[in-house]
Amino acid sequence: MKRSERLDIVQQAAARTEKERAERVALAEKHLAEMEQKLAALEKYRAEYEAGFAARAGAGFGAVAVRDFQTFLARLGEAVIQQKEVVASAQKALESERDHWREAAQRTHVVENLVERWQGEETRAGNPRDQNIT
Repeated sequence: MKRSERLDIVQQAAARTEKERAERVALAEKHLAEMEQKLAALEKYRAEYEAGFAARAGAGFGAVAVRDFQTFLARLGEAVIQQKEVVASAQKALESERDHWREAAQRTHVVENLVERWQGEETRAGNPRDQNIT
């Protein structure tokens, strides 16, 4: 068995790892997009709630209604802050997955180059005309 053929298993494993890492990047991108959509929805709801309260405030509110509004608005604010943290965490996870994918792609490239080099050496060694020249 030639040296380049022995590397086939290594090359296949490296390619499989790279593919798995690429799939994980895609999942992390999808998760980030979902978390950003949730954040946008929370921020939109908060803005609509504030606008609705302002419109109704002209008709008059009691102290209890104002307190309830402020309490709910504070909870919405906390939810927005928490979702921003989730988005930041998802962004970090995505970058980490991208780094792992890049490393796997680089390893795959190195193994492929090595296989090509060894195949070239084997071809030159097996060609009788090349042997007569040297």
